[in-house]
Amino acid sequence: MEDNGCIPNAITFEIIICALFQKDENDKAEKLLLEMIARGLLVDFRFNVRFVQNNHFADRLQVGS
Repeated sequence: MEDNGCIPNAITFEIIICALFQKDENDKAEKLLLEMIARGLLVDFRFNVRFVQNNHFADRLQVGS
């Protein structure tokens, strides 16, 4: 996507991450979430809650550290 000059924003990331979860590709979803955070994109609170509720690796996320 970025190769074509289209820079993903927080909404783009959220859509892709949610789709990955639906396909049970949790590792890919987690990797994208961490990339999203590293890029400084704000993660919506509702998205955070859904992420933690649907996945059991909140302890592995070290946001802000």
